[in-house]
Amino acid sequence: MSILTWSEDYQTGIQQIDEQHRELIDAINELHSILYTAQTPDELIKPFSELLQCVQRHCDTEEELMCTYAYPDYIEQRIEHEQFLERLVNLFMHYHDTPTQFALKLMPFLKRWMHHHLQGADKVCGEFLHNHGVS
Repeated sequence: MSILTWSEDYQTGIQQIDEQHRELIDAINELHSILYTAQTPDELIKPFSELLQCVQRHCDTEEELMCTYAYPDYIEQRIEHEQFLERLVNLFMHYHDTPTQFALKLMPFLKRWMHHHLQGADKVCGEFLHNHGVS
């Protein structure tokens, strides 16, 4: 069961970033499918850790490109990345206390953030990078 589907609307025109966006969507969909079938909280540790690693790798890639090409909104993007990662970790830290609330909060949060970030900040950043010869 997928909660997110790749769309051309998410494309930035930067191959590495677009591939990582697809990986993020896959990781979110994997976590989503396990979230509702897990028998124990420990079953979520691996897919959640994989999602966090995927997010961190993606943020690092974007931030490296932004620094290399002097992207003017680098600080704002970095703060947005940090807040996203912090929110994910905070949500997961409370999973054992309220697994149902975790599920009800996590997936809508991920879906909103992905739509907003991919179609907003990443799209603008992709255009900037593309204009500076990155593809």
